[in-house]
Amino acid sequence: PQVFNNTGSLWLSFDFALTGSFAYVEFNDIAWSGGPLPASFGYDDSTGLFTATAAAQTYDINFDMRFDAVAISVGTFAVEWVVTDLAGVETIFNPYTTPSATSLYGYSGSFTTPLMAIGDTLGMRAKELTGSWEIDGTGIGPFSVPQTTLTVTTGAANTSDATLLQALRGELN
Repeated sequence: PQVFNNTGSLWLSFDFALTGSFAYVEFNDIAWSGGPLPASFGYDDSTGLFTATAAAQTYDINFDMRFDAVAISVGTFAVEWVVTDLAGVETIFNPYTTPSATSLYGYSGSFTTPLMAIGDTLGMRAKELTGSWEIDGTGIGPFSVPQTTLTVTTGAANTSDATLLQALRGELN
């Protein structure tokens, strides 16, 4: 049986300026059935991190982002998704460094995290390497369109010690 299985969307309200150091991107607009994300997502929009709320939790991430060179500068930037366990060990997913680019640059893809323990975190961080870059936000107004979006599905199965022992012994019914 499933403990939970939920899908929601996140995006940026305003542009997110990159700096020369990696920083977690704080997606601050959230949609889930017309309201805030359920607690099972473990998302904190002040840090940009998802924190696993159940044992064996996974996150399926589908992202579509638009980066913009500020003042039409030529440059590069780096992006990576990071899972950090309770011991502080980081696992990097989808690391990417752009070729030299100007103006707009798209970055999209998808991945699934490994099984996460309660308290493990997931986030996306980015930094500019050369030039001046920002991640495009939605802006404000009736004609605002999300330029950077995340679709996140998270879930955790309910597995008991007895179920695991039966499986190891070959006693499944």
